[in-house]
Amino acid sequence: MNKKYLFILLIIILVNVIFLNFNNIIFSNERIVASDTYNTELKYTRVNEIYNNNYYENKDDFIYNIKIRYNYLDYQNLDSCLMEKIEFHMVEYGETLWSIAQKHNVNIDTLIGANNIDNMNRIKPGDSLLILPVKGLLYKIGPGQNIESIAENFNIDSSVIREANNISPREKVNVDRLVLIPGVKPEFGYKDRLEKMLVAPINGRISSYYGKRWGRIHEGVDYAVNTGTSIRAAGAGRVVYSGWSNGYGYTVIIEHRKGLRTLYAHNSKLLVHSGEWVERNEIISKSGNTGNSTGPHLHFEVRINSRAVNPLNYLR
Repeated sequence: MNKKYLFILLIIILVNVIFLNFNNIIFSNERIVASDTYNTELKYTRVNEIYNNNYYENKDDFIYNIKIRYNYLDYQNLDSCLMEKIEFHMVEYGETLWSIAQKHNVNIDTLIGANNIDNMNRIKPGDSLLILPVKGLLYKIGPGQNIESIAENFNIDSSVIREANNISPREKVNVDRLVLIPGVKPEFGYKDRLEKMLVAPINGRISSYYGKRWGRIHEGVDYAVNTGTSIRAAGAGRVVYSGWSNGYGYTVIIEHRKGLRTLYAHNSKLLVHSGEWVERNEIISKSGNTGNSTGPHLHFEVRINSRAVNPLNYLR
C-alpha cells in the first residue's frame, strides 16, 4: 500500500479513537458512551437523586448536565421526550410552594407529583424542586407493576407513558424505574397529607430509619424482629401484590386508597393473596430474612403516589 495512503488511514483511525474517548469522558457522569442507543433511564441520575432527596449544592452542576444531554440528543439526531424537559428550581428565601407553582405556571398537585413534599410549610432556601413540563407526576415503578398496569390504573393509553419517556413498545421496564405520566394528577393530594392514617405493623425496635444510608436513600424503616414474627397491616386496604420481588424477597403491598400504599418486605411466609381485602392490624405475613437482607427484620415502606416517604410521618 502506498505510504501516503497508509499515513492518511492511520490519521483517520487516530481521530476516531480520540473522538470516542472524548465522548466517553463527557458522558461518563451519565454512564453513556457514544455507541449506546439512547435510553431515557440512563439520563436521569440528577432527576432521580433530587426525586430521592439527594439535593445539589450547586445549581450549575444540574444545568450543565441538562445541556450535556441536549447536546447528546443533537449528536444522535434524536427528539427529546417530556422527561428531558424537566426543569430545576432551587428554593430562594421568601418563596412558598404557591409562589413557585405560579412562577412556573403549574399547580400545587403537579409540584407534589414531582417532589417529596410531606409538609407544605417546610420548604426552605436551598431545597431542590423538580418542575414538570406538563401537568402530571413522576412515578416510580413498584414490584408487580409495568407500563400497561400503570396506564390502566390511571385510565390512559400505555403509549402515552411510553412516548413521554422514550420507551419503545416492546421494551420492558425494571422495578424502581422513574417515569413521567402526563395529564394526570397525584392520587394522594396535598389535603390528604394532613391526617395520619396508619399504625405500626409490628411492635419492635427500629434498627434502621428512613434516610441516607450507605450512599443511597433507605426508603423505609427496619424493625429488628425474629424470623416468624407476625406482621400486621398498617391500615385497611386491598392487597395489590403478594409474592417474590428481587431485593425485597417475599413482599406484600397493600393499597389503602388511591395513591397510598404500604410495603412489607423480607418475609419468610406470606398469608394473603393479591386482590384480597385486609383490615387494619390483620396478620398478613411472618417476618423473615429473604431477599437482600443482612439479618431477620421487617422492612416497612409507605409510598405516596409511588414515592417512598418517611413512614414515621404517617403513623399514629
